[in-house]
Amino acid sequence: MARLPPMPTEKVYFSKDVFSEDAGLNYTPDVVECVICHEPMLGAVSENNPFVVLGCGHALHVDCMSTWIEKNNSCPLCRAAITAKDRKDMSDVFTRIDGMVFIKNILVSKVLSDGTKQFYQGAQGVERMVRIEHVDGQTQFFMGAQRFEYKVRTVFPAGHTLFFNGTKGAERQVRLEFADGSAQFYEGEKDAEHKVRVEYPNGNKQFYEGEADTERLVRMTFSDGNKQFYRGEMDAERMVRIDFINGDQEFYEGAMDAEHLVRLKRASGDQQFYQGARDAERLVRIELLELDITSFHQGEKGAERKVRVVFPSGNTHFYEGEKGSERLVRVTNSNGDELEDNPWAKRLRTRSVMVEAANLGHPTPSP
Repeated sequence: MARLPPMPTEKVYFSKDVFSEDAGLNYTPDVVECVICHEPMLGAVSENNPFVVLGCGHALHVDCMSTWIEKNNSCPLCRAAITAKDRKDMSDVFTRIDGMVFIKNILVSKVLSDGTKQFYQGAQGVERMVRIEHVDGQTQFFMGAQRFEYKVRTVFPAGHTLFFNGTKGAERQVRLEFADGSAQFYEGEKDAEHKVRVEYPNGNKQFYEGEADTERLVRMTFSDGNKQFYRGEMDAERMVRIDFINGDQEFYEGAMDAEHLVRLKRASGDQQFYQGARDAERLVRIELLELDITSFHQGEKGAERKVRVVFPSGNTHFYEGEKGSERLVRVTNSNGDELEDNPWAKRLRTRSVMVEAANLGHPTPSP
């Protein structure tokens, strides 16, 4: 009677799988038979009967083996010893209850005509599918009782993994993990799952709204606490606001990838207004909330110079000169009248300039 060669790590096999043409074993079913019942490993009786292979290479049906080892410590044919480790390995595989044999950790495979492999696990008669390996490299994992197996995970060749929730036939994708450590999260029913969040290894997160395949980016949070907000349809989202952790806010206008800064609002309530295309925004106005003073500016980005300051009284100061060295040249009242020759206006002008300079960050002139 021929012995079987060393078998893979599985301790239990189905004859119809091991002796199939795809198994690659140089044995025929009528050569290898159970050493106790002497039934061939493949036949009317043995086709679906799982068996074990001893260290000596002799094969026994599981139910035959479970009875034999109750009173014997050696192979029924060659009398090779059955060690304590062999018994433990077998006890991990099957158990006997009320005279019936139950397979515990059975793992058998079935090869389909297209090369797909299906793996099953569980007691004989209630084996449940646990894994499918596709020829393109994808592997799907399942959980649940026989005929109720539901998909829980798909691993792709590129290294990313898709996770599922839900019952059989209604599994919905809930998370996609990439090899770089980032992950996408989904909500919605099967075949209508929409992306709601993307998390990156550096702690940044993107949040989305919209139905499947039309999800649009609405917010991005950074690990430092800052937030960016977006508007627009999918793949055309434009940034409209940045909220900083210190309470400041920046507001933007313009199409995607061409957003330009239009306003900076400080946590104090003060505001700066800008004009110009992206990366060339120039400061045109500053509003100081507490002092109710408005400063107007001209010039290109980085060289904006103050040209006019309006005070709560209605008086307006006019300036000339380059940035940082602007000089006061004229003062008018709320009616637009010139106050240059009025001594009181001159004192008021000097005092206002000092207050204004202090609040706008310019050098304070001498009185």
